[in-house]
Amino acid sequence: MVALEATEEKLKVCSGLRGMYESIRNQLQFLVDYFEEKHDDLTRFNELSFGIIAVREIEDSDPEYAKLLKVAFYVASQTKSRKALSQEFINEHT
Repeated sequence: MVALEATEEKLKVCSGLRGMYESIRNQLQFLVDYFEEKHDDLTRFNELSFGIIAVREIEDSDPEYAKLLKVAFYVASQTKSRKALSQEFINEHT
């Protein structure tokens, strides 16, 4: 997952925002684990906050990274609601 890789890179160079990036990394890893069928816990999808963090804390300073997070959050939201991703969305973001 590109957003997870980008977050790992942020963790290598950040200092003051380490807690925020660790939280994002943990949430993204939860998603990866879900899609790799390591768990099937849909209830934790309600706890995901990295999309809000992307908009409130990251978008102004790093819009590219924020976009990755917003895309991942949209996928999580659709998955939680058991809705399929549109082919247009898949084509645009893969």
